[in-house]
Amino acid sequence: MVGIVVSRLVGLYYRPAIVIAFDENGVGHEAACAGVPGVSLVELIQAAAICCSAAASMTWRRGSRSSGPNTEAFRRRFRECVLGMVEPEVLHRG
Repeated sequence: MVGIVVSRLVGLYYRPAIVIAFDENGVGHEAACAGVPGVSLVELIQAAAICCSAAASMTWRRGSRSSGPNTEAFRRRFRECVLGMVEPEVLHRG
């Protein structure tokens, strides 16, 4: 299910995206990510994870199970990395 959601977000906003499904205890059980041409998701995730120790220990791959209290910090840092590392013209459909 998260794969469908992340694909739709990328299609709608034309931005790299990560979606994590959390249970009622705040534990992430499923994750998916998708990017746009010309953007390295690996570099973005690594750059964001460096600043977030909980996120740095997660295994980021489709269908991975993850948890960590620092998800909001990772979300903010991932967005900052997208805006800082990706040229604005790449984030617009051609």
